[in-house]
Amino acid sequence: MVPIYTFDSPPSHPSPSIELPEVTADDRAYVVYSSGTTGKPKGIECPHRGAVLSYKYRFHKYPYEEGEREACNVFFVWELFRPILKGIRMHVIPDNVIYDPPQLCRFLNAKKITRMLFTPSLLEAVLDTQTPETIRGAFSSFGTIFLCGEVVTYSLLRRIIDILPELQIFVGGPTLATGYINRPELNRSRFVSVPEELQSELGERMYRTGDWGYLLPDSILEICGRCDSLVKIRGYSIEMLAVEAAILELPYVKSCVVVSVGSEGSDKQLAAYAVLNKTVSRKQMRADLKKRLPFYMVPNYFVYLDSLPVVPSSSKIDKHALPAIDMQNDVVEANALPKTATEERLAKVWAEVLSRSVIDIQESFFDLGGHSLMAARLLRKVEDEFGVALSMRDLFATGTVSSMARLIDHNENDVLEQSISLAHQVKIHDYKDNVMDLHLRAFWRSTEWDYRFSRGTVLLTGVTGFIGSHLLVKLLLTSKARVICLIRESTAVSVQSRLETNIEKSGLMTNTVANLLKTRVKAIAGDVALIHLGLTEEDYLFLTYEVDTVVHAAAYVNLIYPYQALHGINVLGTRNILDFCHQNKIKPLHYIRYIVYFIRSQQF
Repeated sequence: MVPIYTFDSPPSHPSPSIELPEVTADDRAYVVYSSGTTGKPKGIECPHRGAVLSYKYRFHKYPYEEGEREACNVFFVWELFRPILKGIRMHVIPDNVIYDPPQLCRFLNAKKITRMLFTPSLLEAVLDTQTPETIRGAFSSFGTIFLCGEVVTYSLLRRIIDILPELQIFVGGPTLATGYINRPELNRSRFVSVPEELQSELGERMYRTGDWGYLLPDSILEICGRCDSLVKIRGYSIEMLAVEAAILELPYVKSCVVVSVGSEGSDKQLAAYAVLNKTVSRKQMRADLKKRLPFYMVPNYFVYLDSLPVVPSSSKIDKHALPAIDMQNDVVEANALPKTATEERLAKVWAEVLSRSVIDIQESFFDLGGHSLMAARLLRKVEDEFGVALSMRDLFATGTVSSMARLIDHNENDVLEQSISLAHQVKIHDYKDNVMDLHLRAFWRSTEWDYRFSRGTVLLTGVTGFIGSHLLVKLLLTSKARVICLIRESTAVSVQSRLETNIEKSGLMTNTVANLLKTRVKAIAGDVALIHLGLTEEDYLFLTYEVDTVVHAAAYVNLIYPYQALHGINVLGTRNILDFCHQNKIKPLHYIRYIVYFIRSQQF
């Protein structure tokens, strides 16, 4: 039943009977006016058949489901009529909302819209200016997005796919198996009923594969992984297949599998089972992975096997047959375990502060994930445990459980060396992977130093710092450049929120800056200290072509931290940025470092 609404009063006297001619599909239905390229409106006569054929095609190809909600602002004949003819709820987007991305996202979220037509430029404006959380909320109910009116690029299609959730993959059709023999519970969970509107195409039953992925615009099915391969550990969502891929990139790894162990909460950790081509210490593998993965994706446990167990019938890895984790030997080598009573007690304190089950007594506090706040907590707990008050300088000078234990046991003549040799720290630190001089010379010769980037795309690092935030605002106000900001990820807020909050705290946020942030700035999650800047290979390669100029202002400034604590961002980060600058096209690099000093006083 379709409700009928009467908007005009009935006539007071009967209308004369008029015989109207029969309407055909080729008769005029309506006239629209287009200014085209001349600026002079031209009337375009449209027959009935255009809209009717369009409706029939869309009803067949993209049938409505019960409870759908469609939104529209333009295309009265083509868009507004179609859902009404099927009794589907239509939401008209107000003119003051359609081109305001924040308001549009709130509208789509509040109305729980399931399908809508966008122009590519409108959708790009939404994706460019809103945070991932806002976008996911706005599109959480969507099932169908239509694009028309402009060229649709492949990169836009990929971005659309990225904002939509990965869905489970089901298979069906006449070739589907009957089911598992004598496994009724498994059949009930894996073989499910097909929605009625799809039964003519797929049959009455379909199989739940246990994989999740996307159906790409070119009809290619992209399988992203197993449904059980995504885990959440200490607030971070981790795709274990991505960790496996990073491990398999190591030249000494033949095969591997990554699983999560432990109960939910702080006890849950990653464990990597690997088959090696040559003998490598767990410490070395962990160090190599830190160059490729964020710290929260580096496994805590490494189990070395001669071969991975497989299911004989399918040759798939049998995760149930993997050996249990040895809480000590699968974390570090035997020579890195505590040997004295002091080391044993001290390692437990470190493990508690760093949220680790076992500590490598030869590994630096900072390489284990420590930072200044943890350092203060560690020193307090060391004093509670041993009755020894150590200073920050003591921690930085010793750096490891082994060295700190010797200091506590008075095996260092009760006195620490008063001078810390930075040159010695740099010399002993591993820097064999630095960029080759040949590449740097090629970069220097190929760069056009008079290159203008006032209208190009700029990659800016360090934007959450004092200098970086001022650089960003200056770029926005004095050029027409599009700016891509590389920002480290946080479990608490999105990178876009971190960017905006920092601009506000710096006192730089104005209405003009706020508008420019929406239209010309894109914040992406990454880390200069990681390979490929912490991006996927596809995104990294895209940026190597997209970016015209790099402004590198990311740095870790701390006057008392040891070299190894600063090495990641300041040294590896610069190396990775240099690599990026001569990948695929030469990109001028503006390298910014600030000098910080303080005056020694009696209070220091």
